[in-house]
Amino acid sequence: LFDYHDHSTGKSSRSVSELTGRLVNVCLNRFKTCRIDPTTHTYVLDPHTENICFAINASNDFDFEKYLLRVHNETINYCGLNLLTIEFGLYAIQVKNQKPFSLPDCYHFLVKIIFDNNVRTGKIIQHLNSEAYFRTCNQKVIQHNASFTLIRRNLLIALDSMVLFISVISFILCARSLWFGHCLCKEVRRYYSRERPNESPLTWSDIQIFYSFWYFLMIITDLLVIPGTIIKIAILFKTIDLYNAAGLLLGLSSLFSWFCILRYLSFFPKYNLLFETAQKALPLILRFLLCSLIIYCGFMFCGWIVLGPYHTKFRTLSTTFETLFGLINGDDMYATYANIETESVYVWLFSKIYLYSFICLFIYVISSLVIALIIDGYDTVKVSIFIQQCPKTEK
Repeated sequence: LFDYHDHSTGKSSRSVSELTGRLVNVCLNRFKTCRIDPTTHTYVLDPHTENICFAINASNDFDFEKYLLRVHNETINYCGLNLLTIEFGLYAIQVKNQKPFSLPDCYHFLVKIIFDNNVRTGKIIQHLNSEAYFRTCNQKVIQHNASFTLIRRNLLIALDSMVLFISVISFILCARSLWFGHCLCKEVRRYYSRERPNESPLTWSDIQIFYSFWYFLMIITDLLVIPGTIIKIAILFKTIDLYNAAGLLLGLSSLFSWFCILRYLSFFPKYNLLFETAQKALPLILRFLLCSLIIYCGFMFCGWIVLGPYHTKFRTLSTTFETLFGLINGDDMYATYANIETESVYVWLFSKIYLYSFICLFIYVISSLVIALIIDGYDTVKVSIFIQQCPKTEK
């Protein structure tokens, strides 16, 4: 299984300092007793599980099963094996771009590989997880001015600091505007209750005037930019390595920032057509999609229950949901039809009827109705704009 020697038994969880060098930690999760005899249809099974871990130092020629038998008098009983976990550390140096030149980064990776046999379907599920940690490099760069790299890093930090400062100011100003709008809304409510008690209170469209949607979107954007920029600055200082968190926060903030630019286009009537159409069609589409979602859930649960044992795309509820959604958007339909692993005529016939009916209903009927609702909203807005632009005639 592995190429290692100089073996010793160790514990399962190890810190960064423990999983260093060429040490590999192997853990087995298994039933205490599991013996089967298919010829006589007999088995002996103890459902209680146990964890056994081994710490192994690396070498080039090593047989893990022979090591277990010789040193620990243990064997891998595949009948009772639930999980096999392998943990080890790796050292890596990332050489970056030549232009502009950047100094390499040194990392220590903690790698964890899991072979999951809990479901016992004949296919062992594999997971690989890795955690990266910055390490100080013993650097030696020939004919290179290190001050350029330092200046470039400082310029990036200065730019990020400026973005951070602007985001904080933007957050404060947007929150201030929303607070003033809230105070004004309360004042208007008090005025109507005191001076015009017989009139109806403010409607939803009236309330939207005081609480601008764009301010809420800009506040969310700032709340994403601020922690994302702080993490990015910390990465430049090589104190943390939360690349995924920084990418997620800054990516979402970039998306919302481009949405905020649309606010300025909405001041022009011709460019405002998109927002007016969405405002008209969105309530109808949401009600229609709610009814469609009920039908979709019916197909999802039906496919998961019937086709789950025979098709990998319907093995779990999440994969079933993704498969059906992919079929609506023109995913590879032939593979979905062809990968049914069964000799039962009933299941095969059901899969054909099930997939054909789902595709016909959602692609040719429901999707077309959604498009029709959007077109109807667009036509309504277009007619209203045309009426507003028509010159008024005197009687």
